[in-house]
Amino acid sequence: MTYEELNVVRNLKKKLDAEVNKLSALRDLVRPATTKFTRETVDGKSYTCLDVMPHGTNTASPTETLATMITDAERRIANLKRRIENESLTLANKIQAEVQDAKEQALLIHRYISCKHFRDIGFAMGISEANVYFSHRKILKKLIVADSSL
Repeated sequence: MTYEELNVVRNLKKKLDAEVNKLSALRDLVRPATTKFTRETVDGKSYTCLDVMPHGTNTASPTETLATMITDAERRIANLKRRIENESLTLANKIQAEVQDAKEQALLIHRYISCKHFRDIGFAMGISEANVYFSHRKILKKLIVADSSL
């Protein structure tokens, strides 16, 4: 297993965060409509109506463009979430297959699937941040040596 393989999920999660931020910015551009409604009576029945009918032939309106951008961003986010789920499962299986020690597996899963910082990993595992750095470096060296011998 290479360092690049380990980082696939982390990189996808960074892309997901960027897409979520873009979507949030796009949604902030959406403003509530100021259209007024009136009550009209036709043949003794009361209806709620727009006071002005929308009209026009502008098919590239800013509203349409914004709606398309929001829909595209939502689609990209859904695709990234599916890829993260698939890649996380694949990476977890690789880690379990190639790393025999349970603590080393846990460290790699915390770091590369849960995307935790070394300090948080140390807290979760009950070891110091320095020990996490040392163990992480040792595991990567073992993996690189094992990968280069194949």
